Amino acid sequence: MRKDKRMSLEEHYVCADDMAIASHHLDKLYNRCQKHYPKSCRLMQLLWKVLPGLLSGVFVQIKSELDNEYFAAGHGEKDGSFIYYDLEKRYEKLKNNM
Repeated sequence: MRKDKRMSLEEHYVCADDMAIASHHLDKLYNRCQKHYPKSCRLMQLLWKVLPGLLSGVFVQIKSELDNEYFAAGHGEKDGSFIYYDLEKRYEKLKNNM
């Protein structure tokens, strides 16, 4: 069975929510570990690679690819929205709606 290569708008919204939650928790984890471990520690080196704010990090690359897929599927063309950015605001909205 062939996979559908495009996600629906609703699926992109769910992914953006998941990214917002992941971003929040990765930041918390990094900040907590940073208080106890030096930068040279393997744990900190691994966390640095996935840190949401790091432009060359894996997290930002995933966010960028999802955003590209979002626009490639024709979503966001009408309003030019970028649902994968401002994840902090998106997390706060999610937290307030829980």
